[in-house]
Amino acid sequence: MVIQDKTIENMSVCAFNTLPLRIITLHLREYETVQNAFKTTGFTNPISRFVAINGKERQMQLKEDGVISIRALCEIEKMKTREAHSSIPSWGGVGCYLSHEALWREAAESPNGILIAEADVSPLPDAMITATTAFDELILRLGGLPDVLHLGYSFSLDSRSFEGVTTCKRATNRVMGTLCYYVSPAGARAFLKRSRPIEVQVDSYMGYCYMLNPNTIKAFH
Repeated sequence: MVIQDKTIENMSVCAFNTLPLRIITLHLREYETVQNAFKTTGFTNPISRFVAINGKERQMQLKEDGVISIRALCEIEKMKTREAHSSIPSWGGVGCYLSHEALWREAAESPNGILIAEADVSPLPDAMITATTAFDELILRLGGLPDVLHLGYSFSLDSRSFEGVTTCKRATNRVMGTLCYYVSPAGARAFLKRSRPIEVQVDSYMGYCYMLNPNTIKAFH
């Protein structure tokens, strides 16, 4: 009964549509397009822009500060190719990683976490319904907030299950893409523990976190 009361309290103070939605974009017009796409699919969340970090413009400082691993730096500047799909492909990829990392810091200090989206996300008409259903079912099942919920490119969630949650499954391995996802304060802190030096793409890094911590990071997709 105590768990049930706690669950009801969590749901009342953290309805999905109250979560801040931060959209990572380089250009204002791009942000306006994505913002409108979310609104037309039923999102009433507070939406705001995060100006994407331009890795190419910061490359000299990033190298001096040792933000990037020696392997990643060689791949970008000397080899001009990636040794593995997970590797950072360019300074643009570094900027993408840094943008997500900055938002993890924001999420870590927030009351209930935030939603993070990239400029090329394309929510479908039922996006708000499917995302809300998954989020609410996870809260009921877990007795609290999930650490991470990956919503994907279009939020077209198929018939997957996690112990009674019909809309998603546990993420314990690699994930593809960071187009849109929810991250809780606890999830953000878990990502920030090993986020430096940067060696792989941001989605690969998140997947490695799940592989190392399958029983502690409550991540779903």
